Amino acid sequence: MQFTYIEKLYLEYQDKMINDEKGLNQTDLLELELTESIFFSDRGIEYVKKQIQEMHRIGFRCSQDDFGAGYSSLGLLMEFDVDVAKLDRRFLLDVGRKKTRDVVIAITELTQKIGAKTVA
Repeated sequence: MQFTYIEKLYLEYQDKMINDEKGLNQTDLLELELTESIFFSDRGIEYVKKQIQEMHRIGFRCSQDDFGAGYSSLGLLMEFDVDVAKLDRRFLLDVGRKKTRDVVIAITELTQKIGAKTVA
């Protein structure tokens, strides 16, 4: 989703998504997939960081989609507070190779060390 859509969603449905009376937080059922292009928003890095913080504040999880596909996946993982690194499908297509498996294991260990998860 684009951040402009997320902002609109948040403003329009804030009361519907969080029901304090019942203690039900429906946002924990949602995870926002962030593509690499979102991290390079025209509004700047600090804006994107604040949007991710706001999504976390209201209970959303945020994932970095296509992890490993771009040139800056590790840099983005260091810079932004994402909960999940979703591996690019190329890793799955080539998982029969030992080198690919070793890279996947290393990525998994890395994300665990920073408190995130890795999914394929």
